[in-house]
Amino acid sequence: MAPASVLLRRAAARGRIVAGGVDARHAFSRGDAIDRAWMGWGALRVLSTQAWEPGAVGEGMRIANMELVLLVLEGRLRIDCAGFDPREVTARGAAWIGAGHGTDCRLANASATAPLRLLEAWIQPDRVNAAPGIAVRPACATASGAWLTLAAGGEFHESADRAGCDGVDGAAGDDRPLLLRQDARLRSAGLEAGASLALDVVAGRRGWLQLLEGAAAVDGQALSAGDGLAWDAHAPAPATLVATSGAAAHALLFELPA
Repeated sequence: MAPASVLLRRAAARGRIVAGGVDARHAFSRGDAIDRAWMGWGALRVLSTQAWEPGAVGEGMRIANMELVLLVLEGRLRIDCAGFDPREVTARGAAWIGAGHGTDCRLANASATAPLRLLEAWIQPDRVNAAPGIAVRPACATASGAWLTLAAGGEFHESADRAGCDGVDGAAGDDRPLLLRQDARLRSAGLEAGASLALDVVAGRRGWLQLLEGAAAVDGQALSAGDGLAWDAHAPAPATLVATSGAAAHALLFELPA
């Protein structure tokens, strides 16, 4: 059971929007899926997992002053943003879109025959009206039993040995993290059944752990695929993630400003 200082967001409680060949589950209020108790978690404003039908094309969207991180879990994602060449992200790859002072973007399943599974996160930046930017990190398998930093910014810059984009246009070109315009870090880990992993989070920060696949427990709190666990900067951060004995697990960990 989660302690009082830790909040549990069950998968079944998330909002759901199905439209245009996209089935999206939202941890926070978005569109017609309104939950006023969950409008975001600090700088983390959008967190959704999405299943795209083959050939599905999302609606165009105008975004400003947000950092988007897109993680492709399966399939291929096409990104079209005004002022930039189209990008394609393959399974286990990630992309960053810095909306800056504003950009028009459209996402699509790049395959006409295969589905796409996508995680989409929006983080408020530490500055406003910057130049829009985009960067892609190529596919990189998550090492079992270890955290892989996907994106980082602020005090995590040097510790992450960052690469990618400083705010205009770029590609990481290797497995170094994408750069965020925020003092935040996003990490991913896969665990074999029964294995454990220390979270190693920085004290005095908000945090969010999202279980993408499998079943696990965090300091004894059982989690199923789609569940999220949140803690604020004044709470003791959870310490250990343990995959259940019957299944492997895949988790994402957000460390956010207080």
